[in-house]
Amino acid sequence: MTTHEFLSSALAVAIGAACGFALGLAYFALLRRAIAEFAAQRGRQRLLLWSVARMLAAAVLLAAVAELGPAALLAALLGFVAARTRLLRACGTDQAQRTGEP
Repeated sequence: MTTHEFLSSALAVAIGAACGFALGLAYFALLRRAIAEFAAQRGRQRLLLWSVARMLAAAVLLAAVAELGPAALLAALLGFVAARTRLLRACGTDQAQRTGEP
């Protein structure tokens, strides 16, 4: 593997991770909004709209990242999970709180 190929692969992985993290933040922000709309009893149509928007955005971005290769796609998945973990911690929700453990 040449230096150019290595840097190209490393850049693709970094782009994938950044895109996955951004996707995760946007995905869970839209999920939160959908839940707020549903809790406010604004109708199931809005819930459906936000759900479709969330899934469509995820599919489009992941398809674009997949063009960079499997390593970039895996990095995007890890970025998505990292965003989820960060948001759960920011909300004060972790495994111990869900299970009632000290």
